[in-house]
Amino acid sequence: MKNYKLTLLLIMNMILGTGTLQSQSIDRVDYELAGRIELQEPLAQLTGYGDPLGSILSFGLNDVGLYAGHICVGISSGFLLTKQALEALYPGDEIPVRGQVRIWASEESDPSEVASYLLRCRLVDRPDEMPANGLYIDESMQTQQGEIHLIFERSDTGKRVLASFYKHRVVEVSKQKEMKSLKRKIIEGQASEEERIRFAQNVQNMVKKVLTQLPEGAIVTEAL
Repeated sequence: MKNYKLTLLLIMNMILGTGTLQSQSIDRVDYELAGRIELQEPLAQLTGYGDPLGSILSFGLNDVGLYAGHICVGISSGFLLTKQALEALYPGDEIPVRGQVRIWASEESDPSEVASYLLRCRLVDRPDEMPANGLYIDESMQTQQGEIHLIFERSDTGKRVLASFYKHRVVEVSKQKEMKSLKRKIIEGQASEEERIRFAQNVQNMVKKVLTQLPEGAIVTEAL
């Protein structure tokens, strides 16, 4: 996860060096369309941070954006993927417990970063070191490029759910290549203001698609 975060930091530093977009030029997305994730937080009750009787924390997509520094297709899909996985792990009125879910991820990615933040998971180097809230990157879970798989496991019951994100069902491969090329141009400081605005708007348009018109099969969860 350290390499993933370092890459994001380097990208942001390079982008900041190219100037600031005019905020009024971007059509913003209503991130509340993603809904909210409510989690029991034992640490909040222990330390007196939250309601000592309930200690329920509520997270929205914008909260994740504040943590990650941005909201893109991977971040928004990661939020919905985690939300669906938790609904399967904790059915009915049961409220998920933060720090009670382990995650195995096929790679370091926006979805795995989102899930680990929301569930307060801790990255481990070996699967046999998994604590109750561990996160392990298991490359043997990798399938095709653009497919991200996460296994969520309740440490109290052992119940498991596989949640998968198929990016090509949200963004066509040709569009992904176009966006990747444009992002590289921005990072290298070679993009015009119009190109930078176009890139940012395209990202937000894709986020809106995830939140309002998610294609069938883009996020799939199944019990294990």
